[in-house]
Amino acid sequence: MNTTSRLLVASLACVLACGEVQPLDAPLPQSMVSPAGVRLVLTNSELQGVAAAVRLLVGKSHAVSVAPLPLGETAAIAATTIPVSLGQASLSVAADAALQLELVVTVAPHGLVVKGKGAACSVQWTPAGGLLSTRLRFGRDPLGALAVTLLEPPDLVFGAESLDDVSGCLAALGADAEASVRDHLRAAVRGTVATKVVDAARDVLATVLPADWEVAVAVGAGANPIAVQTRFIGPDDALIEHNGAFLQARIDLAVDAPRHACVLDQAPPESGAWVLPIQAPAAPQGAAVLRRSVAVGGAALGRFAWAIHRAGMLCRGNAPGLEARLGPNWAAQVAPAVAALVQPGTVSARFWPGGAPDLRVIEGEAGARLEWTLPDAQVEIAAPVDGVELVVLRISGTLRIVAALRGVGDAWSIEVEAVETDSVTVDSPLVALGTVAPAALAPLLQAVIAGIFDGVLALPPGFPALVGTARAGDGLWLWLDGGVQQP
Repeated sequence: MNTTSRLLVASLACVLACGEVQPLDAPLPQSMVSPAGVRLVLTNSELQGVAAAVRLLVGKSHAVSVAPLPLGETAAIAATTIPVSLGQASLSVAADAALQLELVVTVAPHGLVVKGKGAACSVQWTPAGGLLSTRLRFGRDPLGALAVTLLEPPDLVFGAESLDDVSGCLAALGADAEASVRDHLRAAVRGTVATKVVDAARDVLATVLPADWEVAVAVGAGANPIAVQTRFIGPDDALIEHNGAFLQARIDLAVDAPRHACVLDQAPPESGAWVLPIQAPAAPQGAAVLRRSVAVGGAALGRFAWAIHRAGMLCRGNAPGLEARLGPNWAAQVAPAVAALVQPGTVSARFWPGGAPDLRVIEGEAGARLEWTLPDAQVEIAAPVDGVELVVLRISGTLRIVAALRGVGDAWSIEVEAVETDSVTVDSPLVALGTVAPAALAPLLQAVIAGIFDGVLALPPGFPALVGTARAGDGLWLWLDGGVQQP
């Protein structure tokens, strides 16, 4: 599976530790599908970013080589090179779901040499207001594979065009000479520019609408990998639609996992169809010309949280260095009776998530946050006591974890911002404890849970940067940098 496919899997999982990726032996049952649970989205401004990316890839200036054109038996237009520049580009979605790409084409007045038996003379071609348009489709080919295809040959139309024949060279060659020259010049410009535009459009659209986002893979090492299956849905010739505010491609998502021994056997949450909000969230500011979005519905997120829990990925030991995050006086701040027993040294933790988590998308100070509610969770803290590592604290109850999805360059991470408790109990197998204030538990749990989540989203280099996040109804909206920068 290539980088783009792994991106979809990682974007959906949010907290899924990367591991081995293997194809599924058989499709997942329909009961595990979240219908249209994922959307690939391009807002109207992002559509214009795609058009701008095409123009950047093609380049602004081009030298079009024009072959000689025989004019009857006695004369010919000499070979020449015409400078052509590409201006503003735009992309829209037609009623038949075709992608309509248009670019302004500018050709400066250009002199042509007419050679004949007599002395050579010249004419001047002055086209104005050129517009190159082409139509492409994102759909399935006859074999069912996803592809961006050209619907019809590109068309180049000039709003005004003159061929100045002051010396009468062309007029002397017959009534059809001028039309032949016009057709020859337009065909040369169209042939050169159109080929480059179509190739660039296919390249850019293949990045924005990647065919390999359809996957059927098992992700994760060991005996409990998570099965992930995605498929673009809709008519074969219309896999995109436009609601006036944005383009979207709908994707069915199915996930499943074998149950790990550390969790209870629980049925997956309900997964109904997701209604994407009519308006996209306000986009973050960024320098990228090309940007796209992935939106994941709340039900699909819930199914992923269930699969992550079922696979045992939240039954984890803490990462090394917990004592550094806690500080030397951590025990005294939580339970003085424990502090009297604990010696300096390595502090470790184990986390059992209890019941399947409830995952919600909430508003944050800057972007969306993921709120994990874990019922019947348990945290065990172990520290040196008389030279032996022993469990010194147990915290049991419901935990609410608020985490942000961060992106710095092509590195993504999960950052735990807060851990709240609800009806928890705190005890020690070594000593009786008095009342433990929730405020005293918060720093301890924050450090432990941050260590548990540290590194669980470990994506290889080369992923598009995460530009920003937002809440979209009950879903999560992710903006991704498409990698084409402004000049």
